[in-house]
Amino acid sequence: LTLRAALSDAPPAIAAPRRGAPGAAKGRRKVFLMRDRTVSEVPVYERSDLAAGQHIAGPAIVEERESTTVVGACDRLDVDAHGCLVLTLGAAAEAAEPSLAVEGAR
Repeated sequence: LTLRAALSDAPPAIAAPRRGAPGAAKGRRKVFLMRDRTVSEVPVYERSDLAAGQHIAGPAIVEERESTTVVGACDRLDVDAHGCLVLTLGAAAEAAEPSLAVEGAR
């Protein structure tokens, strides 16, 4: 079996990540925080508004048309130089940024 494919068009251009001021939350939403077993309002961000180098401490939500990223209460989200979302979970996020530690959590 032989399979061949040919593209008649150039591949789509990939937009460079946004630079400049960090994107602000577009609103807040009530969510159930499993770790705390409580309902809390958390900030909601639009992914296309996030800038390269931006950091978001959880809890938070990042929305885009294709997906939703949930940043947990002790997690940290970073936007890398390529615009990728890098999520650091729990204890690793606390070790990387001591100010993100949740009071009473060990």
